[in-house]
Amino acid sequence: MYNLAVAYFQGDGVQQNYQKAHAWYQKAADMGHASAKYNLGSMYFYGQGVAANQSHALALWQQAAKQGNAKAAHNIGVYYYKSNLEQNKAAAKQWFLVSCQLGLSDGCIKHDNFDKLMIN
Repeated sequence: MYNLAVAYFQGDGVQQNYQKAHAWYQKAADMGHASAKYNLGSMYFYGQGVAANQSHALALWQQAAKQGNAKAAHNIGVYYYKSNLEQNKAAAKQWFLVSCQLGLSDGCIKHDNFDKLMIN
């Protein structure tokens, strides 16, 4: 399911189709697949094949991060760092630490240099 979703999302071997990618990511996410939750969250965040919904994206990323997805934890950190609605620098720093602990070097860099950050 997950690999089929990725294929539809990227147009790898099939015609790119965000709606089909969404459907397959959703099925994989419903079965507990952390990377599917991460990618589904990104689709909601950017409105790719679905109506943009940042709160739903954040919830999916949180689920993925709790399952060990470092990129999801990093995205949550960026969200809290940059958000006009829910800016929370302390939460951002904590999520960068989580992404670092999960093995994402970019999370380590952002956490360790947090006071100097300039994220666009």
